[in-house]
Amino acid sequence: MFINSDDTFANVRRFGRLSARLILHLQNDLTNLETRIDELDKSDAAHPTMKARLHGYEKFKGQNTDQRDLLYEARLKYLEYSMNNVRERSGES
Repeated sequence: MFINSDDTFANVRRFGRLSARLILHLQNDLTNLETRIDELDKSDAAHPTMKARLHGYEKFKGQNTDQRDLLYEARLKYLEYSMNNVRERSGES
């Protein structure tokens, strides 16, 4: 096909405005997750048993999965953000 014979012939819409908006929403989601993690850290710091969780200890008396769950959610969201941000910078969006 002629249109695919050279990269300079490709003429597709980038959806720049939409892409920027989606990235901004991802940033907002990450900011909210970061705030929730910070609040959990403050709460843990004030509790003698939960304080161990701040040092990365996964098994301790009174363990719950709040921190791990939030960090997992943040990791997934950050990966999505990073992939979109890289695409946006390289002009692939």
